[in-house]
Amino acid sequence: MGKEKLIDKIKKLMALGESPNPHEAELAMEKAAKLMAAHNISVIDVEASDGTIEEHIHEVNVDGAGGSVDRWEGTMALMLCEIFDCEAVGHKYPKWQKDEFGKKDAISFIGHDDDLALVVHFFIYLRRWIGRKAEVNYRLKRDQEAYALGCIDTIKNRMKAVYVKMQEYIPADTMALMVVKKGAVSTKAKELYPNARVSKYRSKGSYQARAHGEHDGNKARISRPVAGGNGDAIRQIA
Repeated sequence: MGKEKLIDKIKKLMALGESPNPHEAELAMEKAAKLMAAHNISVIDVEASDGTIEEHIHEVNVDGAGGSVDRWEGTMALMLCEIFDCEAVGHKYPKWQKDEFGKKDAISFIGHDDDLALVVHFFIYLRRWIGRKAEVNYRLKRDQEAYALGCIDTIKNRMKAVYVKMQEYIPADTMALMVVKKGAVSTKAKELYPNARVSKYRSKGSYQARAHGEHDGNKARISRPVAGGNGDAIRQIA
């Protein structure tokens, strides 16, 4: 039996593994596992055989609040993408294009549906939470930015401790599949934005404002949303 036919058979067995009959499901998964072991077929081979991963990689555009995107928001977008294996590209337009053509600054997120759901959820929530606190605490724009970056530093460390730490308990086959997914996301981002480049800048706000933000970053909610994982719903919201 050729490899393609074997993979097709394994897929059917794995589908039976979702059966409500526990005995039937267990037997099907056992047969699938034996076939994979006997013919050196991995989970990656099964998932990648029909483009499953690529079919679930999409782009979501999130407009800037008030039509503009602050620099700290771009930093936060990159931070979230690092945590959840996505890519982000910012779109900034000069004032005359906004006035004449109604252009709005935005951030494009590219990733797997489930990861996008989390990234967009946290981006929208944290943008609102950090932005409000920055405006309440500081009058100068540069201090608001420094405060926001301080919050982001702490939130990044907290998220890494929760979400990245979880990867230590992921089975080897699944981890390998995640590597394939990352590669597919990167390829998609390069296809969509071949000329994208990374822009770096230095915050000019006060040290006190940044330290204040680092302290307050411990108060932000970073638990998964109850309805997370619904990529279609997130695309509609965004």
